[in-house]
Amino acid sequence: MGRDATSDADDDLLSYGSPRRKLSVSSAAQRPVTTAQSAEDLLAFYRRRCEQFQSERQILVDHISNVEVTKEEYHRIKWDLKMRKEEIAELEASLKKANAVIFQLKEEKLALETENEALRIQEQGDRHKIQHLLALTQPVVEEVTFFRDCRPGTTAAFPSQEAPRVYSYPSTVHLGSEPLLRGPHRPSHRDGTESAGHAASAEKPQRRRPQVLRTIYMPNQQAEVLTKTIENLQRQLQRSQEIAEERMQHTLETFADEKNRLVEAQRAMEDKYDIMEKQLEKTKRLLHMTTKDYLVLRHQSQEAERQAHEEVYALQAKCRELMKESAVATSQALQDADAIKEKAQEESAQCAQQLRDQALARERDLLILREQYAAVQEACSRRIQDLETRLSNLRSRYRALDKRRAMEMEGFTRDIANLKRQTQRLEATLYGRRVYHLRRYGVVHEGSRSREPAARDSNQLSDEISALEQRIAALAADVDEDSSLEVTA
Repeated sequence: MGRDATSDADDDLLSYGSPRRKLSVSSAAQRPVTTAQSAEDLLAFYRRRCEQFQSERQILVDHISNVEVTKEEYHRIKWDLKMRKEEIAELEASLKKANAVIFQLKEEKLALETENEALRIQEQGDRHKIQHLLALTQPVVEEVTFFRDCRPGTTAAFPSQEAPRVYSYPSTVHLGSEPLLRGPHRPSHRDGTESAGHAASAEKPQRRRPQVLRTIYMPNQQAEVLTKTIENLQRQLQRSQEIAEERMQHTLETFADEKNRLVEAQRAMEDKYDIMEKQLEKTKRLLHMTTKDYLVLRHQSQEAERQAHEEVYALQAKCRELMKESAVATSQALQDADAIKEKAQEESAQCAQQLRDQALARERDLLILREQYAAVQEACSRRIQDLETRLSNLRSRYRALDKRRAMEMEGFTRDIANLKRQTQRLEATLYGRRVYHLRRYGVVHEGSRSREPAARDSNQLSDEISALEQRIAALAADVDEDSSLEVTA
């Protein structure tokens, strides 16, 4: 079933090209061509197929372009990864060289320190020798110095049956007897502890210790120099061991890193090998299926091509018959067209005459309408001029009235102010300062209200002026009465 569906899809996909590649021929083979299908339907069908092919081709081209971009990005990232791996390898090689150089420099430093220490010790020994030589040039004074527990680094034992005797020697020689173990020379500790032979004899007291004739400690002028040399060699040995251990540790770490890297590389190669084997198996399987499908499709294409040739031959025969029929139909159509043409010419002449008559009538109507329009336009222009003249006169009258009103308001305001001042003077004269202040505040408020000309008209101002005049007259009468009373008094 899947193979049949695949073959059907391949037939649909291949049917978008030429007839030789199993395009529309397969569908024609499956569907018998009907004689009633017209050329327009066939053309529309092939146009739809071409449009479908173009749309699918555009989708495929877009997908290929996206894949190319992704492939370029993949190659770029792969190249960057390769460069980074090369840089890592170069850095690791440089690190190894640097570590080798560091260890070499450490060894050189240790050698130089050893050489400096040896030179310093030699310098101290030379100084002691110089001091000793300078001391020898001085007069010799015989003296005996006894040191307590001043044993040298080595001792010698000489067994004897006689009792030990002590002899006094000049200079710094300490003579004494001490029971020691018979045997070769053994080193002793410089801090005053017992020697190794004495310790061994102390551990085994049951053994009979031989008697020692005498123990002589001979001073050595180079003892201090040799001691420092030994200490220097011990430090050098310790440093060499530390450097060797450090180098060994670094070598082991490097070996472990290389081993881990090799293990990872081996694991990666094994994974890659498994993946390649799977891909190889998949490729073989796909090759087998592709070869099988190719053979099937080639057989189908050959069959389709054979059927297409047969259908093309049948269509060509039918086309020849249709061409003959079309020639007959063309001649008949030409005759019908000539007859229709003559009839159409006659009808067109009649229509043209009617149109000419109608055009003349419309021209006469248009001329009448133009004359009427000119008369109406002239009357309207005269009316507009009259209205403009009247408007200008009304505007001049309005400006004159506005100016007159402003002047009247200004005069009324001045009269009110004069009357108020006169009233204030009379009230001050009649009632004193207190009433004057009260009136003044009232007058001030009234004056502030009177300074609002937009809220009053001329009639209100006239009423206010008459009221003020009456008040002034009353105040004048009061003043006259007061003056007469004062005269009589």
